Amino acid sequence: MKLQNLIILAVACYAAPTSAQDAKQDSTALKRELTLEKEYTPTIRDAAKIGTLPELKEPEAPKTQVEFAKFSVPYEISPQLTTLPAGSFFTDVLHSKKRGYLTAGVSSFIDIDGDLGYQILNSEQDRLSIFGSHRSSNGNVKYLQDDTKQKMKINDNLFGLGYLHDFGGTRLNIDAKYTCSSFNYYGFTIPYVLTDDYSNSSYYIDSWLPDDIHKDVNQVDNIFEIGAGITNDRPNELNYTFSLSNTLFKQKYLYSKELDGTKENRFTAGWDFHQGINPDMNIGLSGYWKNYDNTTPGNKRVFGFYDYNNILLNPYFRIDGDRWNLRLGVKVNMLLMSGIDNKSNLSPDVEFNYHPAEKIDLYLSAGGGVQDNSCYSMFYENRYVTPGIRIFDSRVPLDGKIGVRGSSSGNFRFDVFAGYKVIKDEHFFNTALSLVSAYLDPGAFLAGGMIYPLYADAEVFSLGGELKYNYQDVFELGLKATYYSWDISSDMLSIDPVLLQKIQDKKEPWGKPDFEAELTAGYKIPQLPLRLDAVYHLETGRKALLSASAENMKNMNDLGVSGTYTINDTFSIFAKANNLLFQKYDLFYGYPARDFNIMGGISIRF
Repeated sequence: MKLQNLIILAVACYAAPTSAQDAKQDSTALKRELTLEKEYTPTIRDAAKIGTLPELKEPEAPKTQVEFAKFSVPYEISPQLTTLPAGSFFTDVLHSKKRGYLTAGVSSFIDIDGDLGYQILNSEQDRLSIFGSHRSSNGNVKYLQDDTKQKMKINDNLFGLGYLHDFGGTRLNIDAKYTCSSFNYYGFTIPYVLTDDYSNSSYYIDSWLPDDIHKDVNQVDNIFEIGAGITNDRPNELNYTFSLSNTLFKQKYLYSKELDGTKENRFTAGWDFHQGINPDMNIGLSGYWKNYDNTTPGNKRVFGFYDYNNILLNPYFRIDGDRWNLRLGVKVNMLLMSGIDNKSNLSPDVEFNYHPAEKIDLYLSAGGGVQDNSCYSMFYENRYVTPGIRIFDSRVPLDGKIGVRGSSSGNFRFDVFAGYKVIKDEHFFNTALSLVSAYLDPGAFLAGGMIYPLYADAEVFSLGGELKYNYQDVFELGLKATYYSWDISSDMLSIDPVLLQKIQDKKEPWGKPDFEAELTAGYKIPQLPLRLDAVYHLETGRKALLSASAENMKNMNDLGVSGTYTINDTFSIFAKANNLLFQKYDLFYGYPARDFNIMGGISIRF
């Protein structure tokens, strides 16, 4: 497998530059094609593109590309409530002069997908959209650990609306969403239980545990979101963006159905003010204020996270030259925590692009900040995290990237890059039975394998490349490969005092891949209204911490294909096949992906 990884990485990093040497394109066109990408942080959420619950998105016209099922994580919605730019969710619908769409599909895994959206208002000044999405599943999966079967259940529903009014240079956005998600903790029952003997901290197998675990009981998460924002971008004026949002996250249960779940209220204010000094120079100040209040049953406050404030101030300066542009600033985060010491984070805010020749762009970025690991954000990263735990926010003093990219006649593009990132309090997911203290509480557990965070300071180096090729909008081909090298620079920490005795020196990036690659291809048959797409996804090098020792996890190795047949401007039908390689692997340790499955459905625009 190591040889396979090196071959894929070499192709992505070496082949591109040699193909672009005689490319000819003017600087203006290049700037339209090449955009600075933020550093990719490898997480299981991004890894779980295969074998999970079908993706549930905010409304958009039906796509033809393969959409892998996403089960371990809910639908792809931004962790922040974002306002709706005009037509952003209905671009294809607007192009076809349709205002709404309906999609429905059913799979062999008893998945049911549904999406409905409609633009009530659609004028130059006003956009008003309503939308809803449904994803449900109720099939069996088989554990890799002992080959037994377990029901995997999920039912995700989203409803929302978005409004935009354009005053002519100033835009007002208002949107609201409600999400209801029910699911079971279907993970494998971890047979290793920690004793409370701190001098020994031994492990033993307790045979009564499987009979006292109610894996078929559904957890229920309810999320209410509302937000508003105003943007002014008139020339020769002070430009600004200001937004306010509030999110309420409520969970039905703790780790037992006898115990009520937690609540989290998050209020956010964000801003960006910037003024042009001359046509090529700009100064600005951006930032945000986030206030969190986390409570457990009986309105007991979560230690460290009631009245918790995260404040960012980000002054910056930007200048544009003929062949280059530079943004130079600094980010100052202040974390004001309740009951524990306050923290801070200082990081650069640098972006530099240089265009030395036609169709070639050199870029460098150095950023950082604070990663929001609230219960609300964690719902989108890993819903199976143990209820009642508020993961500490990760601080990033440095997130750097350097690379070169280019294109050839608009058909071929490449990007070769390297990155380096420093992280404080990075979290790693560890599947275990429960905390020792949980055994003193009444009621059966909802899971035999809940997921707890382990913490450590870390540094990660990345090296990768990306190729994209398009031929006359008929054929598309893409390849992206990235290698990661982790260095854990502190002892591992855990909220479980017994586990802490065992894992302090186990310095591994638990659950993180050391290599990933994705190959995509699409073909639109000229003679027929039929499009075919395929995606191959590979991840290697993940490790799980089990019984205080490392266990190699099986690689994610998956192939999916889809086809969309357009009957007319109103109707189309689609079919998808996932896991065509019939691979078995875990998304998180003890939480298996689904086997081969197919889905078919219909899309209607109206």
